[in-house]
Amino acid sequence: MKRKSTLTIALFSFIFLINECYSSQQKLEITSLANNKLNITDYKSSNIYIFNISINGYEVNCSGEKMVLWGYPVKFVDGSPADNEYVIFDLKTKKTIATNLVSHGIFGAIFLSDNVNAFLDTGGGYIVNTQTGEAKDIDKKMLGELDSISEKCQKPKRWSYNKFPQ
Repeated sequence: MKRKSTLTIALFSFIFLINECYSSQQKLEITSLANNKLNITDYKSSNIYIFNISINGYEVNCSGEKMVLWGYPVKFVDGSPADNEYVIFDLKTKKTIATNLVSHGIFGAIFLSDNVNAFLDTGGGYIVNTQTGEAKDIDKKMLGELDSISEKCQKPKRWSYNKFPQ
């Protein structure tokens, strides 16, 4: 009898935990307020975040924990009009992990199934470590495998934005 009640409690705890993770993920909403401002709402709070880029797009990973934003610097440099910045933002801690400049336009981002890296579509492309922000050129072999190594999930519509879709 004791084993049965322990199993029942464990089962209800597991269902509650899965339900809580699912509901917290579903309650994540991102709303663009202005050129460089986003309102990020989750099950705990709603806050406005200001970034140093004019946001052209963003993408959230399947778990709802990380976001890649891209755009041109708010302090635009006329001598380098192609420069774009990307921001890796941790949605759990609500902190910027990294902000880096690239010398190409960024047209999109795709999170990879390894839960560590994201692909930045810049023409040639970069692989960005979402824990450190470090970017490196993508090799041609990996570029050909991008569809098979990308994360797959159904995301809420507001988890993705692209001002210049391809």
